[in-house]
Amino acid sequence: MLTDGEVGMIIEDREILEKIKSLKQEFRKKEAPYLDISDHDFFSLILLMPGVSIALSNKSVSLREEHELNKKARRISKKSYFLKKDPVVSAMRFLIKSYKHWETPFLEVIRAAAEKFIYFDKLTDTATDVSTLDKRDFEIAIARAPFLFIRMLILFFRLDGKEDLQEDMKVSGEELETMRAIGSSIGFDKTVIFRKLMDNFAVK
Repeated sequence: MLTDGEVGMIIEDREILEKIKSLKQEFRKKEAPYLDISDHDFFSLILLMPGVSIALSNKSVSLREEHELNKKARRISKKSYFLKKDPVVSAMRFLIKSYKHWETPFLEVIRAAAEKFIYFDKLTDTATDVSTLDKRDFEIAIARAPFLFIRMLILFFRLDGKEDLQEDMKVSGEELETMRAIGSSIGFDKTVIFRKLMDNFAVK
């Protein structure tokens, strides 16, 4: 999963930062006028959008899902919450209430950041039938992939907080459908690793 240092590195890019600032201003205006949140922590909130969308694909966020989302929020926030409440956790409550309005613009920022920092030309493979790939093939693909890409996959799609993409995980049909839609929105569906990950998940 991404660290707070990696989040900070991404927002050093001026173009990405401008997108974040613009969305933060709009979010505060429409959802939480008194929300005190840094650019770093607002980008952390943006990065939690896939997890929020997947959790809400079943219509409500369970206690387990809320716990895992809060853990991720604390992992990638700027750590100012040691002195006060974690601003990312606080902001996520507003996001959950009206996530449909923010889903598309948030995912667009994620896509822009991924395209800026990950060399997708080396990952893109739309021709391979992932059902023909075995566990060893998947291991090799993961080992050769950019580290940041793997970190993002774990943050976005490993719902149980575990760090191993190959470990078994069960998801509902609605969750899997939402995952695939998110992968398409952020451009991950062009990669063998994402498609094989989706193929590996067991449906409850």
